[in-house]
Amino acid sequence: MSTELIKARQLIGQVRSNLKQGKIIPAAQGLHSAISIILRTSLLMNEKEEFDKLLLDATMTLANDPLVRQKFPLAIQYKPGEERQLLEVLHALMDALQEETVRAAEDFLQKTQERKQKQLDQARENLKAGNLDAAKRTFQSLRNEFSNDPELMRNIGEALFDAQFFEEACEYLAKALELNPGSIQVYNRIGIALRKLGRFKAAEQYYRKAIEWKDDDPNIFFNLGRLYVEWKQWRKALKAAKIVLRLNPDFEPAQKLQAFVEKKLERLQD
Repeated sequence: MSTELIKARQLIGQVRSNLKQGKIIPAAQGLHSAISIILRTSLLMNEKEEFDKLLLDATMTLANDPLVRQKFPLAIQYKPGEERQLLEVLHALMDALQEETVRAAEDFLQKTQERKQKQLDQARENLKAGNLDAAKRTFQSLRNEFSNDPELMRNIGEALFDAQFFEEACEYLAKALELNPGSIQVYNRIGIALRKLGRFKAAEQYYRKAIEWKDDDPNIFFNLGRLYVEWKQWRKALKAAKIVLRLNPDFEPAQKLQAFVEKKLERLQD
């Protein structure tokens, strides 16, 4: 017996064990592959008789499996010489099972997203009520379960930022950046949070990283200019304001920033 036919025999033999483990798709796939091998192989008389018996037994096992009968309404049967008809039924069975798997996965993802959003909303309510500890417990629980979700980490960071818990916000925003390094808005947000914490040097570094990713965003340079004003780095503030206005001449807050810094520098020179 050829290597291909030995493989076909093994695949048929695995149908029963796969069904015992509830693995319908591998069972159907294995039987489908075995029949394909048989159809493209010239069989001796004794080999044909052996595979007829094996296929009949495997098909009956598959057809009588309670889970298969529950999920698939069509009859699954085999008669010698009707291998191609059986292939079509097996293909329909696998399609039906795969569609069900996709629907189940989509349903699971939707329910997971709804649960995630509900917890996030509850934590936001706790923040509004000033109950930081309860919110932090929920956020930590979410982080433990969805540690590789950059959007969730960002949303948590934004919620903490909006509630003016800047130190905690930076922790989650930094995690979001770790997962998605190219998020300009997150760099910008961390920069603002660090500025409000008085950590000017660290804030400057985040703005510089944002600029490395996108050097034509006037908002980044404007926030950098505001940082330099609070840091009393007047010439750097003026330079940042001028870059903003070069990128967007109608940026009114930058016009005011430039005028303010120029007056400040004039007074310092007097």
